Amino acid sequence: MGVIAWDWQHGEHFNLLHDDVFRTLKGWLRSRAIWGIWFGTPCESFTQARRAPPGSRMPCRLRSAEHVRGLPDLLPKDQEAVRRGNLLADRVAALQSLAADLKVLGGEENPGSSWLWKLRSRATFAERPQVSDSIIDYCAFGTPYRARTRIRLWQVRPPTALAKCKCSGRGICTFSGKPHEQLTGASKAGFATRKKNCYPSGLCCHLATAFVGAHNNNRTCRRWELFKP
Repeated sequence: MGVIAWDWQHGEHFNLLHDDVFRTLKGWLRSRAIWGIWFGTPCESFTQARRAPPGSRMPCRLRSAEHVRGLPDLLPKDQEAVRRGNLLADRVAALQSLAADLKVLGGEENPGSSWLWKLRSRATFAERPQVSDSIIDYCAFGTPYRARTRIRLWQVRPPTALAKCKCSGRGICTFSGKPHEQLTGASKAGFATRKKNCYPSGLCCHLATAFVGAHNNNRTCRRWELFKP
């Protein structure tokens, strides 16, 4: 059993924005070559952390509740960011739907306040059976920042531990008792929010265990089906 990290940073042949790459992944799903899939959908254009005023050197707002798929009259570079973000989100939505139809285990992650969750495709998908959402905070796994995050799973039972991973503190962390680090501004390493790009190892362990358990359960059910008269 192998795992492939699918990211355009590994090369253009991993770029889901390319039609041939998109077709390849759909083909793998339809051929049952994949038993589980995870989407860490890029949130650059969907994050509500973009709230600088127009003309600022910091990232400006690209979306709103009234314009989830992009504000009107954006600068050309921002229009392109929205276009790419929408196309990627739509292709992930298509792969999600196909995976769920084929009962392929899956999940998606994005910031809890991300505009991604307001897209019609995500709202519709959330109404499917065996789809569940968990709201967690990374500080529950030892990070100095809160980083509220939504984890959406399908065909996978949410780890029970995630129910206790939401911080109730206002500025002061429930888990550490210390002030949360505020992820604002930029440095030579990039925008501070980039720190949230890496999942805490504890979260990865919970999710991996849940996926393996769901996969093993599916295998057991299929074996019992073979013995039915």
